[in-house]
Amino acid sequence: MKGHVEAALFRSLSRNHGVLTHSEANRLGIGRGDLHALLKTGRLARRHAGVYIEVPAREGVRLAEAAAALAAGGPGAALSHRTAAWRWGLLTKTPGRVELLVPYGIRSSLTGVTVHRTRVPFRPRTRDGLRLTDPVRTVVDIAATTPWLLTDVVDRALADRILRPSDLEAAAEPTRSGLFRGAAALRAHLLERGYLGAPAPSVLESQMTRLFLRYGLPLPEAELVAGENSEYRLDFAYPTLKLAIEVDGYAWHSDPDRVAADHVRRNRLLAQGWRVLIYTWAQIRDTPDEVAAEIRDTYLSLASAAGR
Repeated sequence: MKGHVEAALFRSLSRNHGVLTHSEANRLGIGRGDLHALLKTGRLARRHAGVYIEVPAREGVRLAEAAAALAAGGPGAALSHRTAAWRWGLLTKTPGRVELLVPYGIRSSLTGVTVHRTRVPFRPRTRDGLRLTDPVRTVVDIAATTPWLLTDVVDRALADRILRPSDLEAAAEPTRSGLFRGAAALRAHLLERGYLGAPAPSVLESQMTRLFLRYGLPLPEAELVAGENSEYRLDFAYPTLKLAIEVDGYAWHSDPDRVAADHVRRNRLLAQGWRVLIYTWAQIRDTPDEVAAEIRDTYLSLASAAGR
């Protein structure tokens, strides 16, 4: 092989994560004999039909992803599902198998690769030189195939601002995305965790008031202004005991800035002698017995300590 051709070959390998396709070899002027020699001497290894990798494989799983994407569908294919979630930073554990999404009608069968086909159009995004399904599509696909991963995926998507709450809410509407199974599973997950369906503040106050009456708890004050400079508003409170009860709605436990500000606020209340009980809307809705029991126990403990 001529020196300039060999130099072009390894520049191409460097750009493409150590992957060479047959068409790229032809473009570089690498003939069949040269390619055979590279394989025979062990400088390249055949990964899939028409796809080769540099030896030694310098980039591990990243190399396998790129090789699979190139082999399976060309420009129309994208890394997807758990592989895309890992590349977007939504999963920390490297997936065991490469997963690939291709338009329906493209037939590819690759060793060590799970190929998904879809009738719903998608536009791959590029990250680190690799084609991936976009974060919204990735989350919906995870919901459809591995819903037990949704807790980590959703939490990381929101905490790292890869997705906004409104993105997830839109993705959970099957008629809007066309991805009925995944969207429905995502919606069920968001509803179960209280990310969707939380009532307006006025409705929430009424629900909490009913909870206090139902379980025979003393009625607290609602919307109490507290703090050394009256700078805080508490959802519910027993001011003489300095016991506050806060209920987090969707916006409060999904927006990172609001979460950080709320933690600062609650830490300052603790420093001023307040005891703060925090519940999500899902807890109020699904486990009211446990919520009421904790409020009662805390109230009685504080009252006893105060001699009341």
